[in-house]
Amino acid sequence: MTFFEWAMAATPAPDPNFNPDSVTPQWIGFLATFLVAVATVLLVLDMTRRIRRVRYRDEIRMTLEAERAAADLGGADSGNFGGGAVGRAAVDPGAADGPSAADGPGAADGPADPGDPDNRGGAR
Repeated sequence: MTFFEWAMAATPAPDPNFNPDSVTPQWIGFLATFLVAVATVLLVLDMTRRIRRVRYRDEIRMTLEAERAAADLGGADSGNFGGGAVGRAAVDPGAADGPSAADGPGAADGPADPGDPDNRGGAR
């Protein structure tokens, strides 16, 4: 029998004893669908967390590399006004963790005035 003959063959008649109510998924089908949905949500949350962690690690790595490059190029006498942890740590060892809320607005972007004696920027 060729494919064409098979495709054109008559469809067999349904079984008269067939009960369509006996093939419903019932609670087992609902449970399986619910578990797949829960697993999908958990996987998406985990993936989002992992992507965010990788992005933050890359940002920190790039910041550290930029600070090392600036330190290698200019040394300590170059007037490090980048507002990074290296410049602030020389003035205030507790500021190496980064800008805090007490540093004021714009502290994370660097100093507002290069002549700022604390090398932090922001309003005080």
